[in-house]
This record gives sequence, structure tokens and C-alpha cells, in this order.
Amino acid sequence: MRLSNCPVNRNLVIAPGYFLMEIETPEIAAEAQPGQFVMIKTREGREPLLRRPLSLHRVSSTSIELLYQVIGKGTQALSQTRPGEFLDLLGPLGKPFPLPASSSGIILLVAGGIGIAPLLALAEQISERLKVKGQRSKANLKIHLLYGAKTKAHLVRISDFQKMGIEVSTITDDGSGGRKGLATDLLRKFLVSPHGNISAAYACGPRPMLKTVAQLTRNKTVPVYLSLEEMMACGMGACLGCSVRARASGIKYLRVCQDGPVFLAEDIILD
Repeated sequence: MRLSNCPVNRNLVIAPGYFLMEIETPEIAAEAQPGQFVMIKTREGREPLLRRPLSLHRVSSTSIELLYQVIGKGTQALSQTRPGEFLDLLGPLGKPFPLPASSSGIILLVAGGIGIAPLLALAEQISERLKVKGQRSKANLKIHLLYGAKTKAHLVRISDFQKMGIEVSTITDDGSGGRKGLATDLLRKFLVSPHGNISAAYACGPRPMLKTVAQLTRNKTVPVYLSLEEMMACGMGACLGCSVRARASGIKYLRVCQDGPVFLAEDIILD
């Protein structure tokens, strides 16, 4: 974990209310893993007081990319940051996505809205690992992205997944991109279709979506990892403000910032 004052390389609008920011930070990039996040101070001064947690969207040797949605004062201030300006970052924080143990079968990625953010870095890491192991292993494992968003305009970074040979299925709230419905509708259909054996599943999105993903995959004998989107005050486990109920006996709560944000679906209770 590092505290760094870092220059912004770019900060672009890529969809209504969605921004893609690249930050030059070799120290954080060297330690960062998919599924982790940074706590970012969105502007100088006291307002907003708290840092904002943002998932790592993509990691290179010297920089990180953050995909974020403008929701409140903090992200609104962040959206006004210009290239060349500096931002105060704390990270990388949290536990990363465990990589799939198997080199065969189907890896399912399920994204709802801005939940697509951490899944690109994960897909790139899995694809890169398969390249190192050889093309034969790559041929035995397929990655399928089930992606739901508000409108067609909010379905972002699809080509980046497709360039890695990932099959992408889309759905939108209004039916403008793919069929009309939710990402969990795609998952429900996928699970009853003859696609082959699923070796692992990863999901990120709104809590109701994650709860449904957990319910739909409950009888599957494969690991299902959920990346939780939570507001955080400190990002280091001190304030307990981002706790989630634990399923394990004797443990009442887990901290999203320290024990997550990635959890096995069977380990947590999503109310």
C-alpha cells in the first residue's frame, strides 16, 4: 500500500455519466492486482472530506486506469480533473480476485452497470496467464461476459473484451442494446443452456444483482466470486463502515475494504 501524489494522463467521457481516467503511478501499478481498489482524494481542500474508493479497471507497468460513474459531489469533482493535474491516491487496497484453478471449461464474468470496471483487468490477467501456459491451454478455456447496463450507450469497453477472444452477451434496461432485461436474466438463461462446464464465475454490480447471482449459482460446485461496490470512509478497516454480514459461524461481519471487496458468494449474506 502506498500514498502517492500522481499526475493524471487523461480523463475522458466514454458514456453518459461514465469517465475513464488514466493516472501515472508506477509504484501503485507495480503492486496492483485485479479486484483491488484505490482510495482517491477527488480535490484539494476539505470538501469532499472523504476519499472515494474506485476499482482498478486496467493496470500497466507504469499507470492505472479507473472507470467511474458520476454520482455525487466527489465523483463530480473527479470528472473535472484535467490532464497534468495531480491526485492523491492510497492503494492498492483490498484482496484481489483469485485466479481460476482450472485451465479448461468456461469462466463466467457477470457485470451490471459500472460493475464492468474491475472485470477488464481480471480478463486481461487470465488471458495473459493462458498465453504464458501456451495456446493449447487457451483453447480449452473460454471466457464469456454477461453484461447488463441502463442503455446501449452505457455498454462500454466491449471491444476490449472481444479482442481477447471473449464472447460477450449484452442486455439493457430499455432494450436498446441486446434484449431488454437485467444481467441476471442473461445468467439465468446461460445456466440452463448447453454451453459446457463452468469452472469459475466472477460478478460485480449492484447488490441486488449480486444477491441474485449468488442465488442462481448456489447449487453449482464451482467458486463464485462477488466484488462488492460499497461506500467507504477509510478503506483500511478502521471505521467498520463497509461491513457485510458473514455466513461463517462465530463471525458476524466482514469488512469489504479489508476482507474483500472480493468474496466467495457462499461466505457472505447479502440482505
